[in-house]
Amino acid sequence: MLLPQATPLRSARGFSVIELLVAMVIASFLILAVVSLYSNSRTTYAHQEEQARLQENMRIGMSLIERTIRQGNYKQIPAARDQNPLLVEAFSFQQLQGHDGDGTDGDWIQVTYNGSSRFPANPLDPADGAIVDCIGQPVHGGEVRNNRFLITRDADDRPWLSCERPGLAGAARVRLIPDVEALEVAYGIYADESRTVTRFIPWSAAVEPSRVVAIRLGLLFRSSSEIAPAPTPNTYEIAGETYGPFEDRYLRLPVESTIVIRSTAM
Repeated sequence: MLLPQATPLRSARGFSVIELLVAMVIASFLILAVVSLYSNSRTTYAHQEEQARLQENMRIGMSLIERTIRQGNYKQIPAARDQNPLLVEAFSFQQLQGHDGDGTDGDWIQVTYNGSSRFPANPLDPADGAIVDCIGQPVHGGEVRNNRFLITRDADDRPWLSCERPGLAGAARVRLIPDVEALEVAYGIYADESRTVTRFIPWSAAVEPSRVVAIRLGLLFRSSSEIAPAPTPNTYEIAGETYGPFEDRYLRLPVESTIVIRSTAM
């Protein structure tokens, strides 16, 4: 009868301490690599999300203000005298008002226009929706509407592009776009009847509203959270004014646009 052979001692032995340590070191490096890759991917994704949000806020904010400014001095049924630019100031409502920031508050710009209805002389005829105000409400053809754009801050000190509607009962500031830090406005005026813009000036430089035919508008947008790795020494120039450098880690995006006023006086 054959007896089973004894198992060699070497084949029955487990891992040595050194082998276990080497395996743990290799596994640790692999885990660190995976964690680092995940962290970098997450940071990249967060930056891309914030950049996309900034671009979307920029597009919506600028489109909203541009649409309203182009309505300045608009009348659905203008009188013949409104076609003469020399008489607009005397016989029409003032299409623009402004304010220059002084370091404690920012610029604001107010645009005045009227609405659009099928029969504007009939107050019961509803607005046709061709003209809407800064919060998207249709304006009746027989109604003059004022929209004022400015920067406000909420209880958490978050900046917003906001709109006021002076002249309406119970009118209050309506927050439109979050994380807009600055609004700067310059006014393009003409010197002769060619109505060619000769220069852009601040409101405080004795602007004649009837001679303003274009607006240079600058906005400074920022991210919703501090996601940059460190503060940067960057400065941002909008409509002739410089902002920064900032001590925080927000991403920022300046944007500037020149807008021609839609006016029956032109």
